[in-house]
Amino acid sequence: MKQRIAIGVAAVLAVAAIALSEYRGAEVPVSSAPVFHLIGDTEQELTRLPASFTRISDEEEIQIGDRLAKFYAGAWEDQIRHNLDYQDAQLYVEQVGARVAARARRKIPYRFHYIPEPGFVNAFALPGGHVFIGQGLMQLMDSEDELAAVLGHEVEHVDLRHCVERVQLEAKLRQLHLGELPALAAIPYAVFAAGYSKEQELAADKNGTELAVYAGYSPNGALRMFQTFEKFEPEYRKANSPGEELSGIAAESLQEYFRTHPRSIERIVQIQQLIAIQRWPPVAERDLRTGYIALTAKAKSALQRYDYAKAIALASRSLKLKSAQVTPLEVLYAASMYTGDFAAAGNAAQKLCQQDQESLAYARDLAEALAAQRLGAGAAARFQEVTRNAKRPPDSQLQYDVEVAGLTLMAGDESRMRDLGRRASSLSPKPAGEILERAGRWYYLAGKHEEALRQLTSAQELYPGHPEVTVALGWAALQNNRMQTAQSSFQTSSAPEALAGLAITEWRMEERDRAILIVSRLAGDSRWRSERWVSFTYGPTNYRSLAEIETERLRRMKAKR
Repeated sequence: MKQRIAIGVAAVLAVAAIALSEYRGAEVPVSSAPVFHLIGDTEQELTRLPASFTRISDEEEIQIGDRLAKFYAGAWEDQIRHNLDYQDAQLYVEQVGARVAARARRKIPYRFHYIPEPGFVNAFALPGGHVFIGQGLMQLMDSEDELAAVLGHEVEHVDLRHCVERVQLEAKLRQLHLGELPALAAIPYAVFAAGYSKEQELAADKNGTELAVYAGYSPNGALRMFQTFEKFEPEYRKANSPGEELSGIAAESLQEYFRTHPRSIERIVQIQQLIAIQRWPPVAERDLRTGYIALTAKAKSALQRYDYAKAIALASRSLKLKSAQVTPLEVLYAASMYTGDFAAAGNAAQKLCQQDQESLAYARDLAEALAAQRLGAGAAARFQEVTRNAKRPPDSQLQYDVEVAGLTLMAGDESRMRDLGRRASSLSPKPAGEILERAGRWYYLAGKHEEALRQLTSAQELYPGHPEVTVALGWAALQNNRMQTAQSSFQTSSAPEALAGLAITEWRMEERDRAILIVSRLAGDSRWRSERWVSFTYGPTNYRSLAEIETERLRRMKAKR
C-alpha cells in the first residue's frame, strides 16, 4: 500500500514538474531523466520522513559507524597491506580528507579509507565520520582539488546527518535494533553508496565545495569533477564521442550512480552560481599526488588494447610522477619492443633489472633488447655489467651464462654456446631442457636455424609438453621447411605467437583460406604489423609472409563490399 502511494505521489509530481518546466522554460537540457530522478527523490523523501522524528547522540552514531566501517574495510585491508602504491594512496586520502574535514561543523573523528578497486567508481560516507573513496573514481581525477571536493561532499553527508538518517531507516526496514551493533553488519555498503535525495545531494555539493575552498583548494575542482561525470551520462554519450580516457568499466560502474544522483548539469550550474556569488579568487589546482596509479592502470589497459603509442606515453607520464615503479617499466619495455624502439626497451629492462636483482625474466628481457640493437660484442659486456649484482641462487648461474653466450653468438662467436651445451648435459632433464630452450632461441635469433631446431628438439625431449618449447620448435621447423612439424607444433597452442606461425605455415602450404582466417584473429594486434619487431623476433621472411596474408585478407574484404 505504501509503495503504491509513493509511486502515485511520484507520478503526480512528475507531471507537475514537466508542466512547470514548460511554463518556466528549462535552464538545462530537456529529457526524461528528470522524471526518473524525481521519482527516486520522492521515494527517498517519503521513506526518510519517519527517521526525522528521532535523533541519536554523536557517541551512538560514532559507535554505529565504527562497527560498519570495520566490517566494510576488512574486505580491502589485505590488498592495501601488501601493496605499497595502495598504502601511498591511503595515506594521501587521509591527509587531504583531514585537511577538508577540519572545517566541518560537527566535531567528530572523521576518518578516510581508500578502496583499491578500479571498478569502484564512487565514494560514500558512514555515520560517525567514516568516508570511503574508490580507486576507480580517483582514476578519473587529475588534481588534488577534485579529490578534496569529493571528500568534502561525503563529509557533508555526515555533517548534515544524512548518513545516520539512512542507517536509522535501514535498521527499521530490516527490523534491526540500533543498539545491537553486530547486527548492523547486515546493512550492505551499497545502501550508503546509492545516493540521497536531490535536495541532500545538492546541499552536500554546495557545503562540500565550501569546505574544500576553506581548506585552500580551488572550487574548480568540484566543477571539473562534475564535468567529468557529465561525459559518462548516457545522454551525453549518445550525443558525443567521449575521449579514450573514459573507460568502459567506469561508464558501466557509474550507471547506478546516475540513476540515484542529480544530473551533472544541475550540479555544475549550482557550483558556477556559488563561485559567482562567493567571488572566490582564482586558485591554481594542485597535481594529484597519486595520479601515477591511474596513469599506470591506463598504460596497462592501452597495452592490452595494442595501443602501444598510448601505452608508452601513459607509462612515461606515470614514471615522471614516481620513478621507482615496476609496472609502467614493464609496459614501457613491452610496448617499445613491439614498436621497434629497441633502445627504449633496453633502457626500461635495465631499470627493471636494477630494481629487482632477483628476476631472471628481467635479465632475459634486457638480453633480447640488447640483441635487437645489434651492439655486437658490446652487448654481452653491458649485460654483464647490469646483472653483475644480481641476487641469484648458486644453481642459476647457467641461466645467466646462456644469455651472455647468446649475445656473444649474435656477435659471431659460438664458442661460449658450445661450452654451455657441454655443461648443460650434466644437469637433470628439466633444468637441462630450460637451458637448451634458451640456447635454441638464441641460435634462431642469430639466423642459425638448423642448430636452433636441433637444440629445441633436444629441449622438447627433456621437457615434453612445455608450451614455450613447443611453439619455439614450431618456428625453427618453419624456418627449416619442416612444415608438418611446424603445423603440429603450432596447433598445440592458441597463443598469438602460435597463431601467427600457423598462419604462415598454412600460407606456404597453399592453404590460403585457412591462413587468412587465422590472421583475421590477429587483426587487432598491431605488433604483428611491426616490421622491426617481427623481423627481429621471427625473421624478415616471416614478416613478409604475414604482410602478404594481411594484404590478401584486406583485398577480399574490399571485394565483398
